[in-house]
Amino acid sequence: MICHYSVKSCASVCGLGTDNCVMVPSDERGRIIPSKLEELILERKARGHIPFFVNATAGTTVIGAFDPIAQIADICEKYKLWLHVDVSYFF
Repeated sequence: MICHYSVKSCASVCGLGTDNCVMVPSDERGRIIPSKLEELILERKARGHIPFFVNATAGTTVIGAFDPIAQIADICEKYKLWLHVDVSYFF
């Protein structure tokens, strides 16, 4: 599972385990770096893991960061991963 910080607690509660959460590096504006996401997916698959979920954010509550949703969605489609977009910031 590829996830942001808040998802780790959910993984623990639902029995997936926090060791199965992979933190994706973000840029200086707090956005997921799509190339790093894809690298991590391939790395985990090479280890025999089964990535299935990516959690992106459309506006963080602290700095208002918006992940590049279209690029992330393309990666998720390519690898058949579920994409959840957490919308926590409205204009």
